[in-house]
Amino acid sequence: MDTCLRALVATIETLRAAVPPGNRVLSVYLHPSLRRSTARAHLRFVRARCRQIRARLAPPDRETLDRALAQLERYLAEAPPVGQPGLAIFAAEDSDYFYAVPLPERTGEQVAWSERPLLGPMQRILEDYERIAIVVADRAWARLYTVFLGVIEQQVLLQAPQPRRLGPPRLHPALSRRRPDPAAEQAKQIVRALLELLQRRSFDRLLLAGECEVVKQIQQRLPRPLRERYTRNLELDPRASDVEVLRAVLRTAGEWAQEHQVALVRRLVDAALRQSPSLDQRAVLGIPATLSALEAGRVRHLLVAHRMRMADAVCLACGRLAASDRPCPAHPGATVTLPDLRGRLIDRAARQGVRVDLVVGEAAVLLEARGGVGGWFAA
Repeated sequence: MDTCLRALVATIETLRAAVPPGNRVLSVYLHPSLRRSTARAHLRFVRARCRQIRARLAPPDRETLDRALAQLERYLAEAPPVGQPGLAIFAAEDSDYFYAVPLPERTGEQVAWSERPLLGPMQRILEDYERIAIVVADRAWARLYTVFLGVIEQQVLLQAPQPRRLGPPRLHPALSRRRPDPAAEQAKQIVRALLELLQRRSFDRLLLAGECEVVKQIQQRLPRPLRERYTRNLELDPRASDVEVLRAVLRTAGEWAQEHQVALVRRLVDAALRQSPSLDQRAVLGIPATLSALEAGRVRHLLVAHRMRMADAVCLACGRLAASDRPCPAHPGATVTLPDLRGRLIDRAARQGVRVDLVVGEAAVLLEARGGVGGWFAA
């Protein structure tokens, strides 16, 4: 998943920088399927929308749209996409400008013809993933990193401000000017750099590490936007390598993820047991109930214990997933047992655009005690 997301980030950056030939680009968002008939349905959908757009264009612009559409038609005819919940395609009149981007989540199907590519749906997919900023500093140097999707995204190196040269001391000690504190001066510079970084590329959490006095001075000077994002200090030597910094950040992020998963499973179990009508969403637990909700298309967030093996069944006639003790109601004789249902269940959920979280550690133990699988669905 991280590889797919990093590719998505890289494509967004490329599309932002690239100028489409003719200053027009066709942006299309689709839901792929294993069936080739779905690719033909997608093609009919895109052609119908393009006919509506074309009717409003002047003749030269119509030709530009036709050439962009021809690129997309060739792609869907020759290499229909499979295996991903969503797909974004961007095409212009020149064959050098064509991007087909697999998406890890479904977006609304849409077609747009505009001066710039429609990137909003792809950007919203990334909003669930945190960007972390970390400062590693001493009195002489500071390094500012952002970490996103498991890799160092960027790094800023700061040298401490040079102390101002003061004149000779006054005759009376009380009249002598106070020499600036190097730790305080360094902290001020780091806070300014963090605010600039926050404006250029917003981050969700802030970590501090390095020399204790500098870290303390930074904490005291954090303005509200940074104070709201400050999470904790890390035990890191100011001379730690980039690899050591990244490992410390990922280890800390893993702890946050574990805490979040435990809280998520507990909330799911509590909601499933209470089923309070006041809740705006309901929960389901266990293989039979979760499969029924999934087959009905009601699940919107699925939780699965990471190492749980599910020996259940599938209907050979219609492909319906089922618990082994509850065969397909339409074709009881066509139901066969599967050695492991988990992969099929996750794949089915992904094709419906359902968010899937594999929970591990303590969260997995809590979920396994309730059947190993569950989910949220609309009431």
